[in-house]
Amino acid sequence: MFIKTAVKPPQLEYLEEVHGRIHMPESDRRKYFNLKLGFEGEKKVYNFLNQFKQGVCIWDIRLDIYGEIQFDFFVIVNGIIFILEIKNFYGNYTYKDGNLKSESGYVCRDVFSQASNERDKFEAFCYEQNIHYKIINEVVFVNDTFKVINDVKDIKFNNMSAIENLAKYMCSFNITNEDIAIGELIVKHHIEQSKNEQKYFYPYDKMTRGLKCPECHRFLEVNRTVKKKVKCRCGHVMAKSEAIIESFRKIEMLKRDSVSVSEVGEWVDCNPSGIRKLLGENFIKIGTNKNRKYKTIK
Repeated sequence: MFIKTAVKPPQLEYLEEVHGRIHMPESDRRKYFNLKLGFEGEKKVYNFLNQFKQGVCIWDIRLDIYGEIQFDFFVIVNGIIFILEIKNFYGNYTYKDGNLKSESGYVCRDVFSQASNERDKFEAFCYEQNIHYKIINEVVFVNDTFKVINDVKDIKFNNMSAIENLAKYMCSFNITNEDIAIGELIVKHHIEQSKNEQKYFYPYDKMTRGLKCPECHRFLEVNRTVKKKVKCRCGHVMAKSEAIIESFRKIEMLKRDSVSVSEVGEWVDCNPSGIRKLLGENFIKIGTNKNRKYKTIK
């Protein structure tokens, strides 16, 4: 039973929308790729655990424990708090001196010691909050293609079967009031706004215009010949009105400012009066006549 789920991280949402619109330096491209892989891995675990009603589950918690620290999942059951650190690495890796190195040269340093550090800090949190459950932390590699190709002794690389076994364990016990109380206490201390959010924003006036498909992220063609539905090459279908609203939201995020009818029209070739009607019904109006713009209701 999930008492907190996650949404797509704001930094990922921003970089995902910027990608393909403007040149991004290698550092931001890698950051985008890693955030995307990480979120997809966590979503895979969420989709699996969400099938079950036993156990108190929490997805994505950020706590201030002598500094900001983020936890992927907590599972609370039978007097135990499981901390799950999810890795969505793919392909072949070698393991040496605590580091995992991919065939392409990407290095993940101290993967297990980082998880141990998270556990130690969470133990300090539990001590302060008078929580006496046992704590078990697991690093889980959820991508089916992940493989460590060198001979490694005394190190266990958990895969999705570890999540499946945890689900079986969850189903063996009923949720208690104490389980729920501890889960709610953890959620209560969640920090909504991270200190590590996007700090640099790309200039909107230099970006390629156009709405992207929410499924495959290709640019969609939305023109006046389309009556009610817009269909992407991947098969995803959305209403034309939905495309207008989604365009507004993405432009507002990229601009970080209010949005005009003409700016939405640069993304979706629709009748301006239709765009104006939809924006007026769903967002706050700023200014009058030709200078009128719109912003999200906060």
